[in-house]
Amino acid sequence: MAHQSPSSASELPFEVGADVSAKYRGAWCEGTITEVARSLEAKIVFEDGGGAHMIKEEKIRGTLATGGTVQAKHPDSGTWTRGTISRVHDASLYTVRFPDGDERKVRRNFVMLMGRPHFTEGQTLGEFPLTDPEYFADDSPILEEGPRKRRRDANGNAAAAAAATAAVSAAATSTPAPAPAPAPAPAPAPASA
Repeated sequence: MAHQSPSSASELPFEVGADVSAKYRGAWCEGTITEVARSLEAKIVFEDGGGAHMIKEEKIRGTLATGGTVQAKHPDSGTWTRGTISRVHDASLYTVRFPDGDERKVRRNFVMLMGRPHFTEGQTLGEFPLTDPEYFADDSPILEEGPRKRRRDANGNAAAAAAATAAVSAAATSTPAPAPAPAPAPAPAPASA
C-alpha cells in the first residue's frame, strides 16, 4: 500500500488520539492512536558527489522538507556535508488501542485514517440492490462499456501492430506440421514359373 510521506519534519500523518484503521491479526480494525515513537528519515543527494543515502533526522541540520537544502552527516566520511532532500520517509511506530483493549505497535504502512461508514448503522445487506450488482439506486452502471485500447507500433499504426502481434502469437502457439509419411514401397512382383 502506498502512502504519502510527510512534507516537513514538523508534521506527522497521525497524532495521539486520532481515530484510525490499523492492520491487526490480518484484518483492518478500528482503533485509536495512544502513542507515537517518531522516526523520520530523508533521502539526501549529496552535492560533493557522495551519492544518495537515507539519513535519520537527528543527523540532519535544516528543515526536513522535500526539495530543501540541508547539511547532513555523510554515512561514509562522517563529515557534515551539504545536500538536497529528494524524499522524506515516515518510519515512526504508532501504538494503536483497539476496542477490545489490545494495543499494538504498527508501522506507518499499517495505519490509515478511519473513513466514513459506507452505510448507515441501521441498514442491512438485505436493503442493498444486490440482485443486479452493475446498477444501484441511481440506475447508473458502475462498469461502462467503452472502446478497448489497441496496441500501436512505433509509428502509431494500430492495425499493423495488431497484425504483428497476432502473427507472433500464432507462430508461438502453432505446432509444426508433421512430415509426410514415406510412400509405401511397391510390392515385389510375383515370380514366374
